[in-house]
Parts: sequence; structure tokens; C-alpha cells
Amino acid sequence: MEIRNRLFPYPVLCLDNDDYVDSSFDVKCTVKEELANLVLDFEFVLSENEELKWLIREGLAEFVIHIECTYTAFRTIVKTSGTSITYRIPKSKVNVEITLVGAIVAAKKISAFRSKHLNEDYQDEDISFERGAILAYSNMPRIFVTKNYEELAGDNAFFTIIRRVKTEQNEHNPVAYDINGPKIKILVDEEIYDEYARYRNNGNMEALTGTLLVMPAVIYMVETLRYEGTDKFKSLYWYQKISKACKLQSVDFEEDLLFSDSKAAVEIAQDLLKLPINRAFEGLARVIEE
Repeated sequence: MEIRNRLFPYPVLCLDNDDYVDSSFDVKCTVKEELANLVLDFEFVLSENEELKWLIREGLAEFVIHIECTYTAFRTIVKTSGTSITYRIPKSKVNVEITLVGAIVAAKKISAFRSKHLNEDYQDEDISFERGAILAYSNMPRIFVTKNYEELAGDNAFFTIIRRVKTEQNEHNPVAYDINGPKIKILVDEEIYDEYARYRNNGNMEALTGTLLVMPAVIYMVETLRYEGTDKFKSLYWYQKISKACKLQSVDFEEDLLFSDSKAAVEIAQDLLKLPINRAFEGLARVIEE
């Protein structure tokens, strides 16, 4: 959940409007990892607004963090009257990315609110807040989740196969790739998708389908990053996942692989996918023997 372009019938302290002047609200988050948990340390920074601080001290308002992972439907709210709080999320409950919104919320009904920092448009207004009203908010940077215990090879978490619908009966299109979203998209014709769906749970065929579909996508990804640079891709889930998988092997994805002059894109793809061609031939041999 993020608060975007929302209109409130009362003043709200945030970056999206000018209801308050010479005043700001922000929430800083530090992420640490334990074996089974993500540890989130939050610090609330409310600057130059004694009136809102007074509401919190008196128990009329409180700091709130809304935490949500749309990929797993995990959702929770953390509340405190202090300026910092730590919250642990089990890794099993989240995946891909977590959205965070920090806020100050009315814990009780508040009447006749006044603040010297209010925009002059509100100076003569009779301002009140119902219980649960958002008094201030800050959309926080998303947290991208990559699980240490997952293997990069044999795991389709960083890519997705998408069926392309034909516009003409005899139409055949080459496989295409898109690396601009959270997952690397591999777009295939219906016939290819049907065959992929047929064999994807077959252990002997898994490496073969990976070699035919996933390895070219990784080669395309490497070549694109070498040409365009990494800045606009670093926040994407697939990039985070590949980088972390490399780090677990004491390898720097950019320095040791991506921008290394000693390796071609096809070699890097094979390294990242744990030599899929070798495993493909091993699986194919077992299929023939059967």
C-alpha cells in the first residue's frame, strides 16, 4: 500500500501537499537479516511540529507503520508512541517486495486542533480529526526480498514464462524477452508454452527447458546490462535475487561477472544457472534410456 494523490478533508503533513509549512515527517528504516526473519528498525522523524508531538505524548495520536506484501497477501500494522520500534517479519510470510507507509494516526477523536505551522488557508478553520484519521504520512522505499536459502538454478522465482496469443493462425514469432519488470519475462508462442507446461514438472526435462528458454533470457539480460548499464535495473527483484545469489558464492555480480572482460555473456549465463547445458544432456540421456 502506498498513499498517492489522495485528497483529505483536513490538513495532513506530507510531501505531497503544502498543508503545513516549515514542518516535516519522515520514517527511516534499516533492514537486517536473521536466519528466519527480516528485522526492520524504524525511526520516526517529526521536525518542527510541537502540536503533533503533543498529541502523541498525550496519547491522542500514535506513530503507525503499515507493512504489506501483495505477493503473499501478508499485511500488518505496527504502532508505537515512541520515536523508534523494531519489528520482525518471518521470511516465510513475504516474497519479492514489501511496501511500507509510515504515518501519524489519531488514536482518539481530536477537536479544536491548532498549529502555528498550518498553511494560512487553515488558520480560521475549526479543525477536528476522527479516531483513525491520518494526520501525517510518508511513503517509504520498498524492501526487495530475496531468500538466502533459495537456489538460483532450478528455481523460476526470478523469471516468468508468458504465452503470446496469435493474431493469425499460421503466425510464428521468435521468443522475446523483457527485463523491465520485477521478473524477467520470456514471451513464447502458444505451442511452445503448451510444451513447456507439459514438461516443467518433469525432473529429467527441467534442465532442458531451462537451457532452451531461461539461458537465452539470461544472456539477453547480461548483454542489455552491459550496453545500458545497471542503474535503472538495480531496484528490480530479479536483479536483487541474482546479485544475492552471487554474493552467497563470494562473487560480485557486477565486478566479477557482468563487467569482467574475461567472460562472454553465454559463459556468465551458464555460471549463473549452474551449467544447464551439462544437466540438460544428462536429463536427455535419462529420458532416452527410459
